[in-house]
Amino acid sequence: MALFSKDPALFGSGAAEVAYGTSGLRAFLETFFAQSFAVGWTWEPPFARRYGEVAWFVSVATAYLLPEEGDVTSLQYRLSGVLHEQAGGDWLFELFNGSVPA
Repeated sequence: MALFSKDPALFGSGAAEVAYGTSGLRAFLETFFAQSFAVGWTWEPPFARRYGEVAWFVSVATAYLLPEEGDVTSLQYRLSGVLHEQAGGDWLFELFNGSVPA
């Protein structure tokens, strides 16, 4: 939660993978991390730009689903985000998007 602003948005691939605000994001992440598998990513170098206190990026990635037992599943993934620089110099996510390409 410390990586996100006080009023973030998150979008994923599924229709239910949407979260707005801190309480919505917390509920989404609690549900997501309660699943019986872990998730990891390998990112290609992102394409990113900064305009003053706002930066955005997009990246092609591979997502890995790591079950408690069984084989690892890998799938193509796309990541993007918008970050906002805080007064102390920290960068926080305003928007995070992760999705499987169609």
